[in-house]
Order: sequence, then structure tokens, then C-alpha cells
Amino acid sequence: MKSKLFAVLAAGVVLFLVSGPLFAHHGGAQYDAKHPVTVTGTVTEFLFTNPHVQIHFDVKDDNGSVEKWIAETASPQAVQLWLEREDLEGRGQDHGDGSAAQRRE
Repeated sequence: MKSKLFAVLAAGVVLFLVSGPLFAHHGGAQYDAKHPVTVTGTVTEFLFTNPHVQIHFDVKDDNGSVEKWIAETASPQAVQLWLEREDLEGRGQDHGDGSAAQRRE
């Protein structure tokens, strides 16, 4: 009886220890939620890749120079539902919500 209890507890501890990296993916340290950025640009590409869709777009700065930006969004399934509901193609249209976007270096 004690050996079965020990085996179950040991298995639980091992599962707990190896499950940590599964939750590490959703860290938000690279985003500054207190200082959101809004940019307006032209979508050049949608990449429907797991685990998140990337939207590439061109943004003109104050001098008229074009900067390449990338926004990371939800899962491909969620974005597909949004596009169908809003009847948006996306490419070539101007969009103003780039709060999770990062400049491509």
C-alpha cells in the first residue's frame, strides 16, 4: 500500500515538474502594457502559423520612410473566425491597431 502511494505521489511530482515549460510560452515580459503604441500601416502579409498569427505591415514615419512592423495576434483559428465575421481580407488595407507590434530589425 505504501509503495503504491509513493508511486502515485512520485508520478504527480514528476508531472508537475515537467509541466512548467508548457506555461512559459505565454510570458508577457516583452510587452509594455502600460505604454501601448498605436500605429497605422498597410498590411503586406498574413502568416497563419501556430501558435500565433503574424501580421506584417509597413508603417510610414514622420519623414515618410517606411518601417517594417510585425504584430503577433491570437491563434490561426481565432483570427480566421475574426476575418470571416468582419469580412476582411486584410492585405493592402490600412489598420490602426498595432499595440502588440514590434519593429522588424
